[in-house]
Amino acid sequence: MNIFKTIILILALYANAAHSSEAGRGYLDSAIYSRSNHALTVYGWVASEKQNIFVTNIMVDVDGAQIYQGRLQRSERDDVAAITGRQDWLASGFEVGIQLPDSIEGGVHSVHARARFSNGDEIALPAASSANTITLPAKSGPSIFIKLAIFMALITPIAAVLGAARLQASVAQWRRCNPATFGQRLFGLALLISFCTLVVTGSSGSSLALLIDNSHIAAYDANPWLGKAQNIRSDEWEVITPMAISQTKHEPVFPIISRNWGSEGHNMLVVGMTGVPVAHISAVAKPATWGFFIFDLRQALAWYWWFPFFGCLTALWLVFLRFFDLNWKISAGLATSFAFAPYAVVFSGWPAYAAFFPLASLLFAQKIFQQQKLLPIVINGTLLGVSTGGFALVLYPAWQISLAYVLVPFGLAWCWCHRQQLHFGIRQWSGIFTALCVFLLTLGLWWIDAREAVHVIQNTVYPGQRVFEAGGDIDPWFFIKGLLSLQTMYRPTPLMDPSDAGSFIFIPLALAVACVLAFKTHKKTRLIGMVLAIYMLAVAVYMFSGFNPTIARVSFWGAVTSYRLDLALGLTQILLMGWIFSNATFTGQATARLRWAAWSAGVATLVWGAFLYRLLPTTIANDLLEPVRWLALIAWGALAYLVIARHYTHATVFFCTWMLAISLPFNPLGQAPTRITVDNALAQGIERAISGDAARGEIAILDERTWSLLLPIVGKHVTNSVFYHPPTEFWRNIDPTEKSASIYNRYQRLFLRLQSLPEPQYYTIQSPRLDEVVLSMDPQYFNFKNLGAQALLSPGKHKDILSKNTSLEYIEGTDQWSIFRIKN
Repeated sequence: MNIFKTIILILALYANAAHSSEAGRGYLDSAIYSRSNHALTVYGWVASEKQNIFVTNIMVDVDGAQIYQGRLQRSERDDVAAITGRQDWLASGFEVGIQLPDSIEGGVHSVHARARFSNGDEIALPAASSANTITLPAKSGPSIFIKLAIFMALITPIAAVLGAARLQASVAQWRRCNPATFGQRLFGLALLISFCTLVVTGSSGSSLALLIDNSHIAAYDANPWLGKAQNIRSDEWEVITPMAISQTKHEPVFPIISRNWGSEGHNMLVVGMTGVPVAHISAVAKPATWGFFIFDLRQALAWYWWFPFFGCLTALWLVFLRFFDLNWKISAGLATSFAFAPYAVVFSGWPAYAAFFPLASLLFAQKIFQQQKLLPIVINGTLLGVSTGGFALVLYPAWQISLAYVLVPFGLAWCWCHRQQLHFGIRQWSGIFTALCVFLLTLGLWWIDAREAVHVIQNTVYPGQRVFEAGGDIDPWFFIKGLLSLQTMYRPTPLMDPSDAGSFIFIPLALAVACVLAFKTHKKTRLIGMVLAIYMLAVAVYMFSGFNPTIARVSFWGAVTSYRLDLALGLTQILLMGWIFSNATFTGQATARLRWAAWSAGVATLVWGAFLYRLLPTTIANDLLEPVRWLALIAWGALAYLVIARHYTHATVFFCTWMLAISLPFNPLGQAPTRITVDNALAQGIERAISGDAARGEIAILDERTWSLLLPIVGKHVTNSVFYHPPTEFWRNIDPTEKSASIYNRYQRLFLRLQSLPEPQYYTIQSPRLDEVVLSMDPQYFNFKNLGAQALLSPGKHKDILSKNTSLEYIEGTDQWSIFRIKN
């Protein structure tokens, strides 16, 4: 048992004696405030003196006013049972989470707790010093202007769709306008206004607050408004967003090799998804990062967050208009349902960003073969080269390969079907040549500066050698995963966290019937429908049955994990719906047959869904609400009916509303920070510890994961953090014989911790997860010089034991942290 914890508990029991009654005893250990959701969590223990008397309620007061009375979440406290000698008090621990009233202002507030027993008695719980008070930051909710601006950003696209016809009639009275394009231009303008408004107000859905709030050593001026930060988005708030911000605090700014991450620095060109801002030609192909070069931090983070969503929505909307000549309102609904789908939202917009580039490439390529003037052709060729380069720099093969396999054949099929309207002369091929040159220039210059890091990554255990997938490992109930999202995204189960739960509403039976019917009327574009349908069938085969390993390797599908195919399937389904919805309706006798087919497919969809529900693991099925389950099944059947019955407007509205209802509540909304700072005393302690080597000044972080991710944001050089390519110099010092290379040769979040270990090494290396490496070190005998750092930052609780280590010199500290200089 931890000696420190035991002493505290004994003192608590003595302090509790004066407050005890015949009813029972208890203690309030801590009270923790979370800024991200304006909530208070209290921890402690309470137990009844009599076996027939039970604890029923906990009451919590802030500044003497009761803010909570209700149930408590129980936990075991073996320390309480051991010290009191009462084994019946083993389950005496409690935890209570409380949403604080908005009326509580910023500042220091007192906290008191009471326990109520089943016989009506109440006792006050004495509290530790850490639980006596809480400090709340000054409240700074959105101003009236910002509230109005955000409301306008949300309502403008909707108003454009609903009011286009009336506004067109009004405009036509005083100015001539083209009825065929007026609504399209109005909606495009509305999207631009919404995006700009969200950027100007600094709005963001990032969960960065989790990193800063949980660190307890940093301050920032971000303002949470709606919803709560999502812990599941750890790749966003722990990795990519901190890396992006750190680029602005580096000297010089936006480096290729950042000294803030690791002893030898980190190549920032190999950061995938939206990437991070780097002063490099390849930044032209990373539009999500452009805001960092133009705006201050708040607006830059807003641009960084919203560009993937709005970029994808706009590109897909234009694809529907130009490739299918689809009604612009239906196109807007379908594009919105994909860009803001649950799958895009749970992954912080990165799926939408990955799809944006190939969709934009289709648009630019189409323009090249439709134009005859050289200048527009060259401009579109340049943009095509940039967009294809941006797609390559997403650096996530599972999405890139699966998207390329559908969109390249789709584009070729469209060109074949419309070949008579396209031009294939020397000017068009000069545009393609321009695109190829821009692509090769962008990727070539990127490769020159990134190749060493890429070679290291290619030789890693993960993800470099993870290219041997063969498929066939998807759950048989996959097609109802989207129906479950409304519950599973918000009520995670051991088998499904929110990132696994977020998906699309798939309607395979309805699409199969609708495709057969559309093949009869879409004679000119039949090839397009066939390509999309065959792709969906091939992907289903890969997911449920698998490919031959040789075929998977040769076709590059070996790098596509089955559980990342939601994106490609979702995009294919949306494109297939767009192709079907561009069809003309039946008339006369055919309408009756169509209704019969629609009703049959709707019922079949409902029955099939009920069957798939029965295949769910009990861990998931038992957590589902029965009414919501049946409502989802009925809605699924209704959507199938609407699609086949050719009620395309109703189907689009229904589909889009359903998708947004699942995804939007998941996304928090707040104002991004303009500055992030660490505790002043801590900053001064770090400077003292690294004096004489301030140019390098590396800090090793012990035990606290968030500190190693937070300090690079404020410009500190951290030895252990997150690394896309393994820190070879660090591991060479620790493991010169490379006997543990298979453990740490991977993408890693490098975590240092203390553990009593035997000689001669006094350390162990483990990888508890694919993307994590833990270096455990003996606190007294490990030689911390091997870390290659100048200072060690540790939680305050390790001060005494670390002070005994001869390779460390204590500098200063608090109860929260301790700074040591590592002796040369």
